[in-house]
Amino acid sequence: MPPSAEDLYDDLRERLPAELRAQPDDQIPRLWAAWSEARSGYNAGHLIRTFHLAPALAHRLVDLAHERQF
Repeated sequence: MPPSAEDLYDDLRERLPAELRAQPDDQIPRLWAAWSEARSGYNAGHLIRTFHLAPALAHRLVDLAHERQF
């Protein structure tokens, strides 16, 4: 039996930085994809255009991704 959507959201949510985990379930896949791209080196402008994120959130994702690299 495949995992439920709720289980998938919980799994993705656990992979996000703690400060971003309180997002509604329907935002988790998009936020996780943006977080993944931020960790791969994409900049905030790309996250804003691709995922239609608010600028503050896009910049925060990039900042958090850079913090994890060091």
